[in-house]
Amino acid sequence: MDQQILGDLAKPILDSVYQRAVRTTKLKVIEYTPKAASESIVGAPGVILCFVARKGSDILKLAARATRDPKAAAELTKRNQAQTKKFTKVPLEKAVDMMVKADVFAELRLGPEVLVQSLFIPAGADFVFEEFAYNGGPIPKDGFRLLERYKPGTSEALEAIILKGDPELTEAEMAALKSVPSDMWALNVSRPLCCGDSYTAIGVVVLAVAVTLVVACAAAMPEPKSLNASKIAKLGPAATARKLLEMRQAALLKILPRG
Repeated sequence: MDQQILGDLAKPILDSVYQRAVRTTKLKVIEYTPKAASESIVGAPGVILCFVARKGSDILKLAARATRDPKAAAELTKRNQAQTKKFTKVPLEKAVDMMVKADVFAELRLGPEVLVQSLFIPAGADFVFEEFAYNGGPIPKDGFRLLERYKPGTSEALEAIILKGDPELTEAEMAALKSVPSDMWALNVSRPLCCGDSYTAIGVVVLAVAVTLVVACAAAMPEPKSLNASKIAKLGPAATARKLLEMRQAALLKILPRG
């Protein structure tokens, strides 16, 4: 994208940020292992999902159940399909305008890293979500946090939940991941793997339009090959962690809808 366009879009975002109050919430993490391949649930091994909804919504409880209950997964998918029909693609400029006019938008953080700089719920939608690849390594002790930027005086607030699907790892892979220094643990999670109907630019991810919820069973995502002990010894812990994440990301991209 043209750098001048990026510059033009940055100003309204920064102006909006400076005018807003801030609150931070540590997010609950639901850890799960996908069930039998015959049972379609939300998520997959080596996948982290973040669901964001307006405070007080029942969506987060439904999303948590959807990791283990096919009926809840079907209901969540149905509700997402219903809201998807209300939206069409919009240019990035329009998406940014929608975001800065919202009473509240938020950042998703993991340790020192900002995974998603701006999330908001557009009018007519009940929730938004993001997918991330995950290599199975440790997560920073301060965990995932939602930093909301809200207009003073508004009663609107957001809440979020993290669904963490642990991948199967060999003993050698687990040992390597545990040897990675704690200040690098945030790198065990990828940047968001937006479907083609999302927009990413100037550090802003807008999930406002026509998205398809990833509902995967244990067999839906091809399982990456394991790294053998000699390969791990050659790479070292940090490079092994990066390689495992790259492999998970490639597998996840094969099942994500692209637009």
